[in-house]
Amino acid sequence: MLEQLSPHLYRYRDTCNVYLVVSGSAALAIDFGSGEILGELAGAGVDQLEWVLHTHHHRDQCQGDWRLDGTDTRIAVPRREISFLNYAGSFWRHKRTVSNYEMQSEFQTLAESLPAHARLPDFEYFRWREYSFEVLPSPGHTKGSISLLAEIDGRRVAFCGDLIAAPGKVHRIHDLQWGYNEFDGINAAAVSLRTLARGRPDQLLPSHGEAMDDPAGAIELLRTNLTQLYNVAKHTPEVPREPQISTGHYMRPISEHVWANRNSESNFYALVSDNGRALLLDYGFPSTDHGFPLSRFGDHSLQQLKEVAGVEKIDAVIPSHYHDDHVAGIPFLQERYGVEVWAHRVFAPIISDPLRYNLPCLMREPIRVDRVLEDGEEFEWEGYRLQAFHAPGHTHYASQVFFSADNIRYALTGDNILGSQTGPRLGGPIYRNRYNVGSFRPTLRALSEYSPQLLLTGHSGALSVDHEQLDELMAKTIDLERAFKDLVVDPDEVNFALDPQFFFVRPYWAFASAGEEVELEVHLTNHCAHAAEFDIRPNPPEGWAFTPDRIKGSLREGESVRLQLRLRVAADAAPARRRVATYDLTLAGRRFGQEAESLISVSAND
Repeated sequence: MLEQLSPHLYRYRDTCNVYLVVSGSAALAIDFGSGEILGELAGAGVDQLEWVLHTHHHRDQCQGDWRLDGTDTRIAVPRREISFLNYAGSFWRHKRTVSNYEMQSEFQTLAESLPAHARLPDFEYFRWREYSFEVLPSPGHTKGSISLLAEIDGRRVAFCGDLIAAPGKVHRIHDLQWGYNEFDGINAAAVSLRTLARGRPDQLLPSHGEAMDDPAGAIELLRTNLTQLYNVAKHTPEVPREPQISTGHYMRPISEHVWANRNSESNFYALVSDNGRALLLDYGFPSTDHGFPLSRFGDHSLQQLKEVAGVEKIDAVIPSHYHDDHVAGIPFLQERYGVEVWAHRVFAPIISDPLRYNLPCLMREPIRVDRVLEDGEEFEWEGYRLQAFHAPGHTHYASQVFFSADNIRYALTGDNILGSQTGPRLGGPIYRNRYNVGSFRPTLRALSEYSPQLLLTGHSGALSVDHEQLDELMAKTIDLERAFKDLVVDPDEVNFALDPQFFFVRPYWAFASAGEEVELEVHLTNHCAHAAEFDIRPNPPEGWAFTPDRIKGSLREGESVRLQLRLRVAADAAPARRRVATYDLTLAGRRFGQEAESLISVSAND
């Protein structure tokens, strides 16, 4: 129901807070949510909704805009985000889903294009009846977000979208990361908050959260908390190395039986036995220039291994995690040399069928896994004892491998630990890789117990490490957890703000012909600090059908569930590169809206 905030201002709680500004029997809405506010207008004496102004393009703000099609209501959108509405169909047709290193939350774009009628340029005014809305640039939650500042009932009110959710708090932390392993959104949000404060609002009205009547205090506390996270998460770069063209010989011995290529992307390693057999640890691109955005493998290093290390046969390759820069060369190894792949259970399914997943850095081609390594499994190769462990942190889908050679304790750590000018650093957080609070803890704990002398890293070569340095990394992890919890309204449910994968669908990208049925799995994790009921309502493209068309259930605290759905493609569906289905979630009484989506390519019938 509508809540009256002042004589001419109302709020409706939906997938986001929808605000209604009233003038006589007409109204203007700030954001629109699912559109259910249309059924509540009479309660405010309104018979005509003339405008909807959006603060940003995410589905929870505008998934109901389709209800306005064919009405007299007009829609205005931030100038930097209008294409996400007007050209949503084109966005989905061309959105990069493999070898994707873009972290911003563009996946929250509408499933279908909708026409927006006006742009809201930064620092200009939108005038409607007796009201004037100043458009303030507010990048942070998205790159194109805005806040709207207006005088309503004698108060300067700021509709601030998801820039701030409560004093010192944000709605979602993961939206503040735009670039890979970057903290750019934090920096942008800090400036946006300063711009908002200079507008001297009397009240802040967020898209998620309660009204704030001490804007200056709320903003200053958030700037403090964002600064805390930025200072904990930032890192110094590595000591610069002289760039080298990839025509040289870069295999170098770390010890008698362990070799490394520091020039490849990622770095890869070879454990070589006395009889000329080799076990590779990762095998990606020849150089950084072959990685993103080119993402194309070229044969490298194998002839050098033969010449300098005496390798006659490569038995197997063990990837540290699923990212393309660590596995790009594996299909070549399999096809050309019959090399086996031994992969940890946590990511073996991903490299086997990458299009089932919506994750960053996916390999384009599937990789056959010959041996699945169980967590903690010990195995022997050519007299060497190795042990593989799940190693969350840089990504949830990673492993680390421990072994001894030449009287040195080695640990293949992938990208969990990298080098910097001040010593070893954490390889994250990178939220879209799937990150939860405390992710690095078990990984660092296992390393500390094993006490390696050298870490075989993905991008920093072989790093020496001691207990003091590992303790410092654990302390950094604890500081990160504290900074995360300080930024959210409910610290016990911080993972909702960190984990963009708490609700997802597999296969993410499916393929079908008109009239065919697609089997889907819906995955949901309850990050609530208590048991919770859920209600999932899938939304197919027009003319298509889900079975069942609604799923309800309950989950214990921290529990995950996998649910089955079938999607029937319309018999008359035209061929399409990608159609989008969305999945509307209500959990613990909170309507998240169309939190998840999946893609379906429709091929022509023979």
